Amino acid sequence: MGNLGLGVILVGVFIIGFVYTWSFRHAFNLTVWFGVGWMGSLAVLYMLDKLGYGVISTDPLGSAGAVAIAAGALVAYIYHMRWRKAEAERQRIKAAEAAARRARGEPEPSVIGNLGRTLGKMRASRSKRSSG
Repeated sequence: MGNLGLGVILVGVFIIGFVYTWSFRHAFNLTVWFGVGWMGSLAVLYMLDKLGYGVISTDPLGSAGAVAIAAGALVAYIYHMRWRKAEAERQRIKAAEAAARRARGEPEPSVIGNLGRTLGKMRASRSKRSSG
């Protein structure tokens, strides 16, 4: 029952990830990668202990747990930095597309505007088919 409290760590990672980026998808992926790093390093430490190379206790609440949480944090940090770089690239592309739209004199896309343009194109293609 005491080890179930370790799940709070994952909830905390999710909350921190969401508050930091305001993205549920990124917070979920960050939590997954933290868990992969955390559990993967615990598995490696346990395997080393079973092979006779155990340098630290494999108790999840002991020193191995601290090393595993640090490894999970490192994996989550690496994921976050890669996400940040990709997000900056997405924002750069989005800004370039918006500038090109403004240069062509097109309005900014919106749900209603996109729907209206799509319906207009459908109506135009139908009238061409029926008349041609």
